[in-house]
Order: sequence, then structure tokens, then C-alpha cells
Amino acid sequence: MCRCSQTSIPYPQFVSFNPQFHQVCSSDFVSEEWFSSLFNVNTSNYHPLDFRLAASSQFQVLSILCRTSRQAVIDALKGFNSTTILSPNALSRDVLNNYIGTSIEQVQKNALDSFSSFYHFVSSLVEEHRFISALRTNFYTRSVPGSNISVTCSAIYPQQVNRTQSSLISSETCRCDHTSDCVYPAGIYNKTQAIIPNEVFSLDVSPLFIVPGFQTS
Repeated sequence: MCRCSQTSIPYPQFVSFNPQFHQVCSSDFVSEEWFSSLFNVNTSNYHPLDFRLAASSQFQVLSILCRTSRQAVIDALKGFNSTTILSPNALSRDVLNNYIGTSIEQVQKNALDSFSSFYHFVSSLVEEHRFISALRTNFYTRSVPGSNISVTCSAIYPQQVNRTQSSLISSETCRCDHTSDCVYPAGIYNKTQAIIPNEVFSLDVSPLFIVPGFQTS
């Protein structure tokens, strides 16, 4: 057994990382120019399930998720770079590889845990507080004529049966003040339609087409 004159070596001296992120996170889809191009002063006049109504906001959320995931990886790597491998004796290649593999798995776990904590925190915040969307897709606030009072009404949608096909609905309703799960496929609609307080929103208008992979609520 060969004893070492140096019993600790920082991991960064013999292990390096080159993290790769999804290409969308470095694309124009997460740029301010793209967000601005999707927004106009008449945005709130679109059909509530129209892709163009929420597109700018959805891509801004995507940008936040990209930055958060990148920061989670950076933080995990900072933690790894501050650790050392300790051994009074020379290690065999197999033992060293095992140490390295375990450390890499821990870096991955730390990054995933950090991102998951952020995601679940935001999800629970939205779920519990029922934020009122400025796009008026979940709640509708209007003033009472002749007074300084405003009334907020919940949007009421038909219950969705299949989230990929807007034509499949049931006779049940989905209220945005009861759940945040009133989710529908986003599409392009050739019609302006507003939410009417205390009335079930009609989905009798078919979209020109459904935007794959996007949903609205």
C-alpha cells in the first residue's frame, strides 16, 4: 500500500464539466425582441383560448425557466468545485472512478433538486393565491356603474375532456376560482369573444388550427 504525501486533492484538478442546455434557451424565443413582437395593444381582444393572447407571457415564462435551470446547474457546479477527494493512500483506477461517478450523480441531483424546489414553490404559489391574469382569461374585473366599487368574477369554462382536442368537452363546468386546472389547447381563432361574468364561456367556435404543444387557461 502506497501512502500519499498529499491526502486531499480538489475535484476540479482532475474533473471538469461542460454542461449543455436545450437549444431553445439560447434561441430568439427567449429574447425581449421576440416577446415584444408577440404583444400588441389589442392583445386582450383576442379569443380567450387564442394562442396570440398568452404567447408573449408564455415565452417569458419559458425564459425564466431557462435562466433558473442554468442557475441551478451553476450553483451545483460551484458546490462540486469546492469539494476535495480525501485518501491517505493511493487509489486504484476503479475506486477513483467510483468516487468520481458518485460525485457526478450528486451534482446532477443537487441541480435537479434546486430546480424542482423553485418549480414547486411557484406552482403552489399560483395554485393557492389564484392570481388574476391581466389577460382576463381566468377572472374578469369590472367597475360597478355609478360607484367606486369593482367586482371580480371568475371565468367559467366547459370541462375539457381531451386537452389536445378542443372539440371534446363535457356538460360539466370548470371554474377558475375553484381550480387552476381549467386548461385547453391553444389555437388561432378568427373571432373576438369575451368572458361574460357568471356565464359559462361558449366553446362553440372552432379554431382555425391548434398550435401543437401549447395550452392556455
